Amino acid sequence: MQVRARVVLVDVLADLQAAVDATPVGGTLYLGAGTFTVPSGGLQITKSIAIEGVSQPSDFNVTYADATRLRMGTVIRSYADAANQPVIVLNPASAVSGQSNLSVRLNNLVIDGRATQARSGSYGIYSLRADGEKMETCELDNVVVIETGATGIHLGQAASVTLDSAIVGLFCRRVFVHSCYGRGFYAKDVTQAGFRDSIFMLNKKTGMYLNGVGVSFDNCGWESNGRLQDTDDAASPSNLDVYAQAQCYLYGCNHVTMRGHHFENFDGAARSGVAYNSANDYFSRIGLYITTCNAVDIASGGLFYNTAFDGMTADLWRNWSRHPDGTSSGGDESTNVGIKFFQTRHVNVGTQWFRHCYVGVQGAPQGGGADHHFVPGNILNQEVYDNDGYGCAYPLWAVSGSRLLAMAPTMAEALPPEDGSFIGPVRPTQASNSGGIMYWDNTNKRIRVWDGTDWNTLDMTVDP
Repeated sequence: MQVRARVVLVDVLADLQAAVDATPVGGTLYLGAGTFTVPSGGLQITKSIAIEGVSQPSDFNVTYADATRLRMGTVIRSYADAANQPVIVLNPASAVSGQSNLSVRLNNLVIDGRATQARSGSYGIYSLRADGEKMETCELDNVVVIETGATGIHLGQAASVTLDSAIVGLFCRRVFVHSCYGRGFYAKDVTQAGFRDSIFMLNKKTGMYLNGVGVSFDNCGWESNGRLQDTDDAASPSNLDVYAQAQCYLYGCNHVTMRGHHFENFDGAARSGVAYNSANDYFSRIGLYITTCNAVDIASGGLFYNTAFDGMTADLWRNWSRHPDGTSSGGDESTNVGIKFFQTRHVNVGTQWFRHCYVGVQGAPQGGGADHHFVPGNILNQEVYDNDGYGCAYPLWAVSGSRLLAMAPTMAEALPPEDGSFIGPVRPTQASNSGGIMYWDNTNKRIRVWDGTDWNTLDMTVDP
């Protein structure tokens, strides 16, 4: 280990905790290529420093069951495949004297949990902030987290927090969380978070769960994450049950923006050859689930896609999935949904591509009133609706306040076998939540309005 002013250079034979302790506040710890094993209980970071490894190209095209090709460059691995063995612990409670808030930057690192099964308390990057324990910034750049026994990246709070203990800035770029036995990413109470060029894939539970986070996403993907009952640890919120879990779940976020996004495999199916597949282990049922949020902008250019699974017929939009006990279900609004909103206001949805989805965009305003403001763009174009199974059976479900689209009534008001309408797909129990959807009838030159029960022509007065 070499210490040079604010820089510490370390090779794989060095004591990693001693190297962190020797790095001055504001300094950088440089790690060479190779594998570093942290001490029991994890590598403790109690001061504002940067840790930077050696970057090597990672093969993101790994097989479902193999993360070996991700272990390249600088690898920091868990002490053991056992419970309560996190890899890196960000600990603002033990911050050095004279430092008010912790700021940490991790760059060019592979965080390896070494887990072969679920292990409580064994995270990749972990922080649990108590009253008044703030983090100024947490920056992750080119960080891979693989095979942790619990959540890959867990930036949480204690159960009862009354004083300010937020993360002010959370900035993630080129973060890849793969094959973790808990969630992929969890964060609570973050003033401003940004995710860019990142992927959350094949985690046993929800790919991402953000609670009370102001967040923006740019070119991020969620694929093949699971939906087991959320019992990650006692200090984590547990209000996500098996029906609600999604590839990405956003709760109580005061602003959300997303563009260039990719969601794949959220039809609830179990597929052979997939890591962690078992009798009660299935992919999530929803792509993006946003609940109790405000100011949401899902920009154009998103893809929501499900691939075929074993024994499926050609009618892939009838992917009605399984019940939690593994038995076949008969299709309901909670399965194979691209985007779902619950009690969320001021929403804008741009042009999305839904492929092999049962429902494209679903509103669920129960308890909060039908206060949704959607701009669905071209998700309702003729190309999307295809009885051979490509697109959506129901592009919109319980959605109100859409912008006008120009379509022929033979397409807009067609009734598929499930007794729904193309623009205003409604089951009887959802009728009252779906009024106000309109389109421009370009055949008869008139505006047609869905009132919750029937299609009606809107009377218009022509200006002189």
